[in-house]
Amino acid sequence: MGFLKPERLLKYMGKIESITQQHIRTQWESQEEVHVFVFVKTFMLNLSFQIFFDLNDPERISKLASKFAFLQFGVQSVPVNIPGTTYYRAHKAAEQIRKEIQLIIREKCDALSKGAVMEDILADIIVAEQAGRYMSNNIAAYNLIMGLMLANNVSVSNVITYMIKHIGERAN
Repeated sequence: MGFLKPERLLKYMGKIESITQQHIRTQWESQEEVHVFVFVKTFMLNLSFQIFFDLNDPERISKLASKFAFLQFGVQSVPVNIPGTTYYRAHKAAEQIRKEIQLIIREKCDALSKGAVMEDILADIIVAEQAGRYMSNNIAAYNLIMGLMLANNVSVSNVITYMIKHIGERAN
């Protein structure tokens, strides 16, 4: 996974900093009290959509974020696929996420084939795939992106929340 090497990730640092500053300005500064874990999860998901897909459409992001919320609850539930259960809702959400991400993959492939220059991780994966260096199909790209998004959102949210808690407790 050469596209995740530190030197490759450096090209995203300016964008990450800009997104972070905007999120803090719009979501945190106006709050009397900040529920860090919720805000960090939202932030990490939005950051993921922008870094992985270069997705900036608030409506599309909101739709995907709500599906990810169902999916995250389902990952930690009893795997009983019966209507009404958390797992069932998560399974349905995963299908909808899969369709949306595959649509994004098709859109990126079309744009890249027309010569568009894109600066996101999915574009890097697709370009590597087209050069024969990485994946053989869009399903593999989807599976990789989903794995990265789930791993990114859950563990990083926990780490950042505890860091902010620790910093807050040591205000001096």
